[in-house]
Amino acid sequence: MKSSDEQIDEELRKALRERFDNFERLPDPNLREKIFKGLGGGTSMVQTGLVAALLLLITLTAAVYIVSYSLQQKKDMVTNVRQATQAFSEAMAAKPGSEVQEEGQPPAARPIAARPVAARPIAARAVVAQSVVTRPVVARPIAARPFVAREGDVVNAENLGNAVNAGNVGNTGNAENTGNADLIAPKRSPAAAPRHDSPEVVPARTVRATRAVVQPYRYKRADVVKLIEMIRSNPSSFGSLWISDDQMSPADRAFLDSELEKMDFGSAVPDSAENNIKELEGPTLADQDIGVLDHRPMALPHYNWQPDSLITPGEPQKRYEYLFKEHWTFIAGLTPLRTFQILTVRPGNGVVYQNFVLPAKISAATVGYKFSAGVERKGFQLSLNYGQFKQSYRYEIATSEFTVGPDLTGNYQVVRKGIPQEENSTVRLVGMAVKKHVVRRSHFLRDYYGDVGAEYSRDLTSKRNLVWLNAGFGKELFAGNNVAMTVGPYFEYSLSKLRNPDNPFKIQPYQIGLSVGLRYTKK
Repeated sequence: MKSSDEQIDEELRKALRERFDNFERLPDPNLREKIFKGLGGGTSMVQTGLVAALLLLITLTAAVYIVSYSLQQKKDMVTNVRQATQAFSEAMAAKPGSEVQEEGQPPAARPIAARPVAARPIAARAVVAQSVVTRPVVARPIAARPFVAREGDVVNAENLGNAVNAGNVGNTGNAENTGNADLIAPKRSPAAAPRHDSPEVVPARTVRATRAVVQPYRYKRADVVKLIEMIRSNPSSFGSLWISDDQMSPADRAFLDSELEKMDFGSAVPDSAENNIKELEGPTLADQDIGVLDHRPMALPHYNWQPDSLITPGEPQKRYEYLFKEHWTFIAGLTPLRTFQILTVRPGNGVVYQNFVLPAKISAATVGYKFSAGVERKGFQLSLNYGQFKQSYRYEIATSEFTVGPDLTGNYQVVRKGIPQEENSTVRLVGMAVKKHVVRRSHFLRDYYGDVGAEYSRDLTSKRNLVWLNAGFGKELFAGNNVAMTVGPYFEYSLSKLRNPDNPFKIQPYQIGLSVGLRYTKK
């Protein structure tokens, strides 16, 4: 028979059980408003300012581009107009005796503006008239040409003696004194330019450009002798002469050619396009005397070969094999390492360990290093190593107390309380490693290397021994005649586990790093 207290306890227990079994967290009535308010995301001042700045920048860029484009179009238009005007003016100025008319005036009464023309060795003669506006005709230079006689070319001087002494011909103004023998200028045919023996009278307000035509001058024997004496006195100041056949008798021309050949000055040759091209291109292959090449002495190198220097047949030996497989090589390296740990918990005396935390970021607690030095021969390396890394982790020792609380999803969970613990220790290793070093020397992956080996080391702190497997690959860079540098990733994995005497944990480390080494080959 149950007492009243037992009935009360049973009812309370039942009520509590129903309460916790049907427990449901009621939502916040203002939750909907809070959610939409958080999702609204109104525009901030920073966003508004950024959008306004971008729009202003786009507008300014477009305005600058449009203004620059319009200015460039105007500039191109002005340039084209100037070029067209200049070309038209030059074309009009090139027509001798042409008249320019003004709008609303008769052809004889329209003046033209005086325009200077480039220097030319032609005598200028103004038109004399009553109330006549004149335009001077300025001399233009004529480029020097080879000594070729051609019909239609006349001496642009009235006196050869004056031309020779002055050093130029046909210059009545202040034309430059060239000082060479460019004395002859081609003449225009009588049909092209009318001859003016006397000043021409033209109506008022009319300008007509005229060009003086020099009469052909007949060279005499005295002129030829004077010219030859001048060439002999200063041959360096003469380049070429132009004398037409109708300006000199055949006897005088033969005399001039013979004297010029004696002075090695040149000779008169017919002027033709073929001769001009031949002068520019030089002598052709047919003009050269190739027969002299057959009589040249043969010059071949002579080598004093030693009898024992003959190469015997056999497998060729490559240079890199000679350097790296038959000589001793000293190696040294430094490897920074990132340490990872595999933690194993041994069964204890009823003690529960929970909430283990291992370092995940690169920091001083996870970075180690290793020094190595040794020798290599025929691709096998033997090295002594010293390394150091840290063991760092946190955990809790569970107690008999629990806490109940809601998690992020809104459900209640039971959390067991614990006593926090932290372990920090440094592992110092000294050991010996054996590796196989292979370097690619072919065209594909040239100078790339690969390492694989094993290492036996001892922990100086816990007096434990460890066995490691390691591998690496990378690029071999030549740093000197006998020195090479190796750079590449490196990986090592421990087959043994380190035990801590203070707790029942086992640590199995593995490390990843970057290996940088130097190799010195002794010849």
